[in-house]
Amino acid sequence: MANRSKIAAAGVALAAVGLIAAACQTQQAPSPEVTAETVQALTVAEVQELVTGNTVIGVDEKRNITAAEYFASDGTAKLKAKTPFGTFNYEGTYFFNDLGHFCTNYPAIPIGPKEFCKYVTPLGGGRYEQTDGIILEQVLEGEQLDQLE
Repeated sequence: MANRSKIAAAGVALAAVGLIAAACQTQQAPSPEVTAETVQALTVAEVQELVTGNTVIGVDEKRNITAAEYFASDGTAKLKAKTPFGTFNYEGTYFFNDLGHFCTNYPAIPIGPKEFCKYVTPLGGGRYEQTDGIILEQVLEGEQLDQLE
């Protein structure tokens, strides 16, 4: 009887090891390349229409940042970001790269990347998601950086 218990326990342990190994293999598999087609992103023309001459208010919940960005028709951009460390203002530019990414460049940002390129995907209800995880909550006509709460 003791041998049956040991064999049963060994079988359960092997099954568990197999499930863990399968899970690890699944997690380690390379994720597919994110393209405009896989995320059903807006086209360059659609993003241009959405942002040009407007202020976009977005939320990055992972980093606890709320930001307002104004995109002028001449390609300049203004960013007002509210973080746990304070509120910061930056000036920069925006453009579209050869891959159709919507890119912003804020050279004065002191830490981390200065240039951000992403796709913009509609979520419905006037909300959009960027491939960097930022949710665009509002699009306001004209320069309205002061609307950032």
